[in-house]
Order: sequence, then C-alpha cells, then structure tokens
Amino acid sequence: MYKCPECRNKLRLDDNDYKQRFVQEIRRFYPFTPYVGAEAKKSFTWKQFKIKKGTLVLLDIYGTNHDSKLWLNPYEFNPERFNNWTGNPFTFMPQGGGDCNQGHRCA
Repeated sequence: MYKCPECRNKLRLDDNDYKQRFVQEIRRFYPFTPYVGAEAKKSFTWKQFKIKKGTLVLLDIYGTNHDSKLWLNPYEFNPERFNNWTGNPFTFMPQGGGDCNQGHRCA
C-alpha cells in the first residue's frame, strides 16, 4: 500500500471486481513460493531437452509470473492487468497454477 497509494483508494470504494484483480496481482507479483520441485515420474522430452525418469525438475513460478514475454511491464504492480485476463493456467502460477475448481496444480 505504501508503494501504490492509488490502490488503497480504489480498495476503499467497495468494488469487488477491483478487489479480485488486486488479489490476483498480489498473487502474481508475490507468489507463495519462488519455485516448486518434483521428481520426473517418467523420461520425456521438453522443448528438445531430454529429462530422465528420477530427475529433479523445478517450475520457476516467480520467473513465469515476471516474464516480459507473458506480462507487460512485469515488475510494475498493476491490478488492472487482470481486467480482461482470460485465466491461462500456464502463464499465471501463484502457487502451482490452474483453477482450484478444475484441476489446480498446487504443490
């Protein structure tokens, strides 16, 4: 709130849509964890990179949520970016990705 006083004023207006966008931007900007790790259950190839069964793989949540290829001005706190956001679970991963009602991928 200190860095974005305009958000404080908008939150006082009792606009539930803005509150939801604000919460989503907090989750994008400050994810619950910077990454999650898992062991590959089977061997596979991802983007021409071979990953063997048993390899520790990391999902860079912070990096994905701050990737300039996916987010305009990713280091700017901007709840309005969620005005027309379609909810792609592969570009927004606050703690693992996906809608909690439809197969959420939480660590």
